[in-house]
Amino acid sequence: MLPEFNPAHIRIGVIGLGYVGLPLAVEFARKYSVVGFDIKQSRIDELRRGEDSTREVDPAELRQLFSAPAHEGVARSAGAVTGAPGRSGLAFTSTASDLEACTVFIITVPTPIDRYKRPDLAPLLRASETVGKVLKAGDVVIYESTVYPGAPEENCVPVLELHSGLKFNRDFHAGYSPERINPGDREHRLTAIKKVTSGSIPEAADLTRAAAFLSPSFITFSCFVRNGNEHLHPHQQRPDHDPVRHPRGIGAQSGRPD
Repeated sequence: MLPEFNPAHIRIGVIGLGYVGLPLAVEFARKYSVVGFDIKQSRIDELRRGEDSTREVDPAELRQLFSAPAHEGVARSAGAVTGAPGRSGLAFTSTASDLEACTVFIITVPTPIDRYKRPDLAPLLRASETVGKVLKAGDVVIYESTVYPGAPEENCVPVLELHSGLKFNRDFHAGYSPERINPGDREHRLTAIKKVTSGSIPEAADLTRAAAFLSPSFITFSCFVRNGNEHLHPHQQRPDHDPVRHPRGIGAQSGRPD
């Protein structure tokens, strides 16, 4: 069971700072304390300079959030993150241990295909290992990476359990909210698109929905999964959505409607 959602207790870790992860980290940093993590030090260095090579975030906005008073004490050059939960702002790091104070982890790493056009889950599994090593009881891990139905629960959750020593849906929970970013599209930005959120238990679905509430049109509906059955969450944002149930798992970007 998760504690009641309270923004003052939330610190978000965004793993993967590409064209999906960076805009997400920036939007969350308006309300929450956010730690952006990427394994590429060169990417961290450019973001600390207020530069974004993907051109998805305005440089002035990036510098403003990164230098927010909430992160006084952040050792930017060394990558240490000391900002307290409950204070908005953004810090960047390539040091995995800087994620230890986070309570919600959002994984946004790429999921490419191999030469045979099969999904390559290696980046996703490595990111799950990174999170698993700092995962604590009561934490929530949300996957935004594009995957096939069931992939987070079948492939990623076991990695989280292995490296954390915790039990899924007893000690920690998971959610899924497939990214829908179209790189370079200035009209359909992150805050202007509809998204679907889900969680492995109702409380996780509720937290995923609450944490992701960036604009009035951001959420279409949320659901939770129990024993392989998906249920619409009672707190629906819009009455005119088309609900789609997925055949299995908490990760389902595609599936047959009933």
